[in-house]
Amino acid sequence: MNVRSNLDRMAKEAARENRQQLASAGVVAVNILGAPGCGKTSLLHASIQGLLLKRRIGIVRADPHCQCDRPQKLGDQLVHVDTGARVAMTPGDLRRALAELNLSSLDLLLIENVSSPTGPENVDLGEQAKVAVYSVAAGNDKVGKYPELVRRARLIILNKIDLNLMTPFDRAAFRRTVARFNPEAQVLELSMSTGQGVDAWLDWLIQNTHRASGTGRMRGDSGIRQRGGLS
Repeated sequence: MNVRSNLDRMAKEAARENRQQLASAGVVAVNILGAPGCGKTSLLHASIQGLLLKRRIGIVRADPHCQCDRPQKLGDQLVHVDTGARVAMTPGDLRRALAELNLSSLDLLLIENVSSPTGPENVDLGEQAKVAVYSVAAGNDKVGKYPELVRRARLIILNKIDLNLMTPFDRAAFRRTVARFNPEAQVLELSMSTGQGVDAWLDWLIQNTHRASGTGRMRGDSGIRQRGGLS
């Protein structure tokens, strides 16, 4: 019991330090969580390409298997975290990753994290927001079976909607289930293959990652902004 309490205390302290360090640097961190194969890495590519002239982006990736996307595609400000058997990132992992980044040259930090049906949705890394990514290919029952991630997410992404033509998936039921567990969460439908919804994702990042007086805190949501409202 004492060992578990000490581990929890250390994790909370690391998360607090991460949050303070990011805030001091004026960097907004977004923790993107989803099961393997849901399309998180493609989302990172689209973010970097789409926000090239609007945000300076750093990447931290939790990957227990490989560093397959480490080269030029994701830029120089990238840290790969080998999480091993733990799979998902811990606050301590992020603290070590931050030490390898030049935070003074960043506005936005995207964390590609791994989630499974059993967790770790409740782990606070020190980020400003969680984004949950689901895939049409995985079926529309996952939200109802494992709702904790939805409860803690600011944005829910339903990815690979182009597969809905071949895969039975009730998108209306998916939205209703999300609303039941988290009425305040936005739902965004994406297809990285066709590009549908990508602009809306980029708009969300721009709208929600303005620095508030250098604190690195996320602004409150007021809906996904239209293309004409970009700054």
